[in-house]
Amino acid sequence: MDPSNWCVPLSTGCRSLLPHLAWTGYWFLDDANDSTKKKWTPPADLVAFIDNAHAIGKRVVYIGFGSIVVSDPDAMTRCVIDAIIQSGVHAILSKGWSDRLSTKKGNHPEGDNAALSPPPLPSQIYSIQSVPHDWLFPRIDAAC
Repeated sequence: MDPSNWCVPLSTGCRSLLPHLAWTGYWFLDDANDSTKKKWTPPADLVAFIDNAHAIGKRVVYIGFGSIVVSDPDAMTRCVIDAIIQSGVHAILSKGWSDRLSTKKGNHPEGDNAALSPPPLPSQIYSIQSVPHDWLFPRIDAAC
């Protein structure tokens, strides 16, 4: 294993407890600014969303869930929408894998919110499947 691909301080204790796992640590995508590689082109409506929000004095935040899988993605989405509206920001929402493996999908809904359909997104939220962070983060005000 290449030691540049794992972080000793973060993995030392766990590595001895779980020796059957390959500890790789942090991995980084290729540099989007490398002129020898195909560059990612942002959707025009994403660029317009960011520019318009800043033009009207709104902060733009990115909320991304990456590979997190949640048991009730619709309830989580409603909670995130409420927080965005209450905070008065504009947000770029990347739900990542949060819709995968949901226990709330299918013919057997469970829980208090199971009967509700996925909430529509208000105009101050831009939904995207994925976006290179090295392109996005310099253009926004916060990320979580």
